Amino acid sequence: MASQGKKKLEFAVTKWSTYSASYVPENIMEDKPYDHASRWSSDSNTPPQFLLLKLVRPAIVETITFGKYEKTHVCNLKKFKIFGGLNEDHMIELLESGLKNDHIPETFVLKHALEENLFPCRYIKIMPILSWGPNFNFSIWYIELQGVDEGVIVQPCMNWYNTYRERAAIRLCLKHFRQHNYTEAFESLQKKTKVSLEHPVLTELHSLLVLRGDYDACERVMEKAARDGRFTHFISQQDYKAKWTPITAVTHNDGTDYKPGMRGGHQMVIDVYTETIYLFGGWDGTQDLADFWSFQISSGEWTCLSFNTESEGGPSARSCHKMCLDCERRRIFVLGRYLESSMRTGANLKSDFYMYDIDSNKWTLVTDDTASLGGPRLIFDHQIVMDAERQMIYVFGGRILTRSWKKSPGNKNKKFSRSGSAVDSTRQGLSKDKDRRDENPRNSFWVFDIAHNRWSCIYKNEKLNQKDSSKQSVLEPCARYAHQLTYDHVHKVHYLFGGNPGVSSLPKVRLDDFWSLRLSRPSRDTLLRRCRYLIRKHRFQEIATCAPAAALRYLQTELAELVDHHDEDETLGFQQLAATLFTSQSDDEDFSIADAEVEPHFHSRSQLFDILVNFFPDDMAQPKGNLIDLITF
Repeated sequence: MASQGKKKLEFAVTKWSTYSASYVPENIMEDKPYDHASRWSSDSNTPPQFLLLKLVRPAIVETITFGKYEKTHVCNLKKFKIFGGLNEDHMIELLESGLKNDHIPETFVLKHALEENLFPCRYIKIMPILSWGPNFNFSIWYIELQGVDEGVIVQPCMNWYNTYRERAAIRLCLKHFRQHNYTEAFESLQKKTKVSLEHPVLTELHSLLVLRGDYDACERVMEKAARDGRFTHFISQQDYKAKWTPITAVTHNDGTDYKPGMRGGHQMVIDVYTETIYLFGGWDGTQDLADFWSFQISSGEWTCLSFNTESEGGPSARSCHKMCLDCERRRIFVLGRYLESSMRTGANLKSDFYMYDIDSNKWTLVTDDTASLGGPRLIFDHQIVMDAERQMIYVFGGRILTRSWKKSPGNKNKKFSRSGSAVDSTRQGLSKDKDRRDENPRNSFWVFDIAHNRWSCIYKNEKLNQKDSSKQSVLEPCARYAHQLTYDHVHKVHYLFGGNPGVSSLPKVRLDDFWSLRLSRPSRDTLLRRCRYLIRKHRFQEIATCAPAAALRYLQTELAELVDHHDEDETLGFQQLAATLFTSQSDDEDFSIADAEVEPHFHSRSQLFDILVNFFPDDMAQPKGNLIDLITF
């Protein structure tokens, strides 16, 4: 609805934390990419820095556009946050992102809906966090807000938002009253407003745990919640954990490990239905390779399909090429390669395109030059994907190889010339032997959540591997580049082979280690066990205050069976629980576990309830915030 009337919104800069006197803040409302002085600039990079914009009238603010200087600049915002609200003292986060360090304006979508309803803003606060230049101040060159400010659209949103805020305030009061055992105030407010604090399941859990201390019933509630899928949202919000496992080749009867040798710049594809990985080519540090291998995941066995594909009508030795696989028709396609400058002549620069039929074990030359058919010229370091259903192959990016520059006869200035388009082969492209890289390879593994537009770094290894990178770690792969990673989406496993460790003292060394990677989140059963452990731990602590002997029996039986001994912190915590028994004041041998449940351990039980609530979806639970947190000095 809002996007239909979307337009540029008018605003004024009403507050800025700091600014340099030589720059006028209002200039950010004029897009002048060629004017070095047309920007807001902070006088330092010490937080908090911010700009506060006030809209002429409340509006549904859908997007923000940042203009930039005509070229890269160290003061561009590498990271920033944007907040919005009707009041400058109470705002919610609308966006966390960053700008590319270039001259191209960027537009970002701002959060502008709550519970599928649009909400208006009157103030927008831009908070720089990090600039592209280390220790440089922040600069914003131009800002444009777009959205809807027509009253006929905004006013109903304003009415809903005011109702939403009032309801949120009532729920915060209800939470506060219940946490402090103000029963009469809680019941009176709930009866008057008819506002529910939470889902009935959680109200039942609170009654059983906090008011009655019925721990067995609490466990049953959590078990039913797990069966009903209540933990699914919580699981989806957890970061993955990476588990690397080295894959050792099957040893043959002659005692040899039959597998591909060391290489980088090779290619791998996986047939998830037959659980077969195919590997072709690469650079071993001295020469390009033309061997073609398959790996059967179930048996752990490598098979060499060809030691030299060129001799069998297939592609020549190559690296930096790309492959894709049609699993349905069992065909593999190969496109591109890198050529050393000395080989960039004549027919070598044709872009050949091959197909391999898995069932017949035969190669077919689709064309000896894709460029002659309107396709790409000879490229490398590109990307290629296959849409098997539509029988379409997509190619994106990469670098194009052309003929090398040649020295003109008699040219004393050593200038190089060639008719037509060309590149300087001494500066363009990838040199396998003489490439001088300033950076060291570092491993990191990132996951992008498409639904929530969020990146997570779930694995990082920044060891430089300068001592002996050719030897794999028993725990995880060493840092590298020019490796290959393929993914089995059916069994949720990644496979990694080879690469260049980037050891300056051993420039020709390549890797031949083979790894599997599983990314895991806590399972439903794991979370349920954790909840039950927390419930029983709290129950033990209550018993221990009254009857150490009964508590010790409970510790050794009901609680001990739920401890995760693979979790060092949990195991240590369990071992330390016994120490609490020595602080108890009584030891009644006739004490029963039920006796402890009569004691009103209200506040500690409330704290446990708050912990258990975190496993449920937000739309079922009490508000995250607390009423007293709104009180400031």
